[in-house]
Amino acid sequence: PNLNTTMKKQTFHNVAKAMSYMVLVAICAFSAFAAIPGSAEALIALVGNEGGVGTVMAATTTTLAVNTRETVDGARPRSATDPGHIQDDVSRFVTMIKPDDFTLDTLLRDMESSEKATDLIVNFEEVEFRGREDVTTAALAAPTGTTDADKFRDLAVGNSDLWVKGETVYIPGVLISGKPLQLRVEKVNSNNTIQVTGINTADNVVPAIADATTIYRGATSYGELRAKAENKTLIPGNRFNYCQRHLAQVEEGYIRSMLETKSGFNIQDQNFIRMYDFRTEMEWASIFGTKNKTWSKEENEFVYTQEGVYHQLTKQLDWTAAAGITNNTWIDWTKQIFADNSGAEDRVALVGKELMATILKIDSVQKQQSEERVELVPGMKIMRVETSFGILYLKHHKLFDTVGHANDGMVVDMTNIKRRPFLALNQRKLGLREAGISNVNATLIEEIFCLETRYLDAHARIVKTA
Repeated sequence: PNLNTTMKKQTFHNVAKAMSYMVLVAICAFSAFAAIPGSAEALIALVGNEGGVGTVMAATTTTLAVNTRETVDGARPRSATDPGHIQDDVSRFVTMIKPDDFTLDTLLRDMESSEKATDLIVNFEEVEFRGREDVTTAALAAPTGTTDADKFRDLAVGNSDLWVKGETVYIPGVLISGKPLQLRVEKVNSNNTIQVTGINTADNVVPAIADATTIYRGATSYGELRAKAENKTLIPGNRFNYCQRHLAQVEEGYIRSMLETKSGFNIQDQNFIRMYDFRTEMEWASIFGTKNKTWSKEENEFVYTQEGVYHQLTKQLDWTAAAGITNNTWIDWTKQIFADNSGAEDRVALVGKELMATILKIDSVQKQQSEERVELVPGMKIMRVETSFGILYLKHHKLFDTVGHANDGMVVDMTNIKRRPFLALNQRKLGLREAGISNVNATLIEEIFCLETRYLDAHARIVKTA
């Protein structure tokens, strides 16, 4: 057959295949629409145990963790052979409620970044990589000869714990025959000094070094007879967060539930509004919450609140209305975001509307606005901005606008944030009518969790200071 005939046959097959896909998509879309619960009763029915208690993990655990879905009375029984791969409908339904408005919570649930918390106080450890930069804290005078005292000299440094015997000290600020000075660490002293000897100097003499000179840690070097290497033990730092309890109650009067309204407003609408507010509360706590154990006189008990990501961050990028955010500022920001930390090559920037508008006016960002938005999770499209240091996913977060942070934002490394649910997302029907408390149909939705934010230097807070 000739090329034209072949192309016609190929076109026919492509059209037939496309039509088949369209029919399949239509069937799936109809099925998904029919599955969306319209009432609190439907939420319970999704778990298949109306009148009982259904539990669901907000996201599955990591492969190293034990399966953590709680088993409670009335819940679907778990067998020893159940690997926990079944996706429960309640958590997925929660993310369907305007996922674009709750970016952080939606991303964490969809990424399945979760590990069971066994206590309301969640402790976690983190170890930073050894740094490579130090600074001298006192001047080293010029040598007077070529004796051992001139070849082996004590250099005062800011952090002697950074160094081990045998490492190279690299000093670009001091040149020897046009090349940066290199020294070898002979020993680490207890008085915040290191004994060094010259590598690329005449007769290994250590030259004069000024105070406040930046020095860098290079590689180790050992002789032939050395049987072991120096070991530098890194002690993990301990941090913690409190798990916060979130409750939402949806109820409708028993008599009202049997009446028809002129506007059509019913329990389905009430359920949607309450769930939207429920997600807003959890998102606010995850971002702006303050860690504390507060005594409630009214409830006669302590109430735990979690520390949000925004107020944990130690790295801050400032900007002002007068100076704006120039191309040079943007380049400096991306350098601070991606360089000199152990984070991933891509980060997510969640920003208020005013900050978003200002960033979009930057020339280097404007040139990428025509690019197709990236859909990281279903129902959420994010602008992908490539920089010389890494990839930034830029997203306007509406919550920043509604709580006084329209000019601010934060950049997060999603690989270093984890949800820690103590009590997974669950709901139960309240028997208020049966108990004679109130003549209403009521359902309580509950989740107890906190976020574990590791390696704070991999994240950043953006603040308009003036």
